[in-house]
Amino acid sequence: MSEQQISKLVGALTEHQRHFGKMPTDDRQWVIQNTEAAIILFADVVKNRGRIEVKKLLERLSITIALPTIRDFKAVEHFVVDMSSSAKVKISGLGDNFETHFLPRVERDEVAAEELAVYKLLERAYDPAIITALGGEAKVEITLGQFFAAFAKQPNGEKGALLTNGYGSVGYIRGIKRVLWAVSGSWSVGGWSFEAFPLGYPYRWDGGDQFLSR
Repeated sequence: MSEQQISKLVGALTEHQRHFGKMPTDDRQWVIQNTEAAIILFADVVKNRGRIEVKKLLERLSITIALPTIRDFKAVEHFVVDMSSSAKVKISGLGDNFETHFLPRVERDEVAAEELAVYKLLERAYDPAIITALGGEAKVEITLGQFFAAFAKQPNGEKGALLTNGYGSVGYIRGIKRVLWAVSGSWSVGGWSFEAFPLGYPYRWDGGDQFLSR
């Protein structure tokens, strides 16, 4: 490889250095302390890229979630902590990120009725890998109204498409600043608990969690 080509390669890595932020802190520290070994690994992976077997990350389940047309959805009117028998959806808790970035959310555009596919995660993975496996952000993004409508089909933890065994059912949804988040709903202490995680958060979803997508 010529010195000019090497210089361009280094420049390209620098230009796209933001992607190093997706690595766990321990991995980044290892690269800093073992830079030569990391470059050798990188070169070997690129060299053999055509022979690397793509590991199946997600399994599409046979079930789907049929959603109605949704209009004028106001999160604060639906995501209410309420464990009473009259609750539209029994909700036991809302995480801080969810309250901050999603409770003020108002969706005024009509969303046509559609079916969401359900995927089971087969091994621990980060959001970027999951989103890529599902076909990209445009494919995975759903609305908050759709997400709530899915849980409204199992308001009291009944059996259905969504998990009620403590694992999460996750949707990729934009918050009030139009940033895409991973929003998880899980059944615990007799109600649904909702949390929101930024995509850059160093958190890996567990094998067994489920993801909703178009």
